[in-house]
Amino acid sequence: MPQLVVVDKIDGTPVAWRCSICRQAFSVRGKLTPQERLQKVTADFKIHVEESHKANAASAGVAYPQPLPR
Repeated sequence: MPQLVVVDKIDGTPVAWRCSICRQAFSVRGKLTPQERLQKVTADFKIHVEESHKANAASAGVAYPQPLPR
């Protein structure tokens, strides 16, 4: 099951992730809130999983990160 894994943080806030299966990197540039950044990365990861790991996602499910607390 592909998972989005945090690989870098700044001041405790995740800023870079990778796919647990293929290790593709995910990050978003620009001035975004942590919630906006996570939403964008999650959307990009969902597309990645559907395009690159379709068989894995269908058989095992996909683990998406939980929203950051407000």
